Amino acid sequence: EEEEEEEEKEKEEEEEEEEEEEEEERMWFRHGGR
Repeated sequence: EEEEEEEEKEKEEEEEEEEEEEEEERMWFRHGGR
């Protein structure tokens, strides 16, 4: 059971990182970045 919990935490962290990258890309587009 403990292993499953750890895997879920890792998946959540990866999703959060992806969301942060997407937000940075949007900021670039807003400021006319290429």
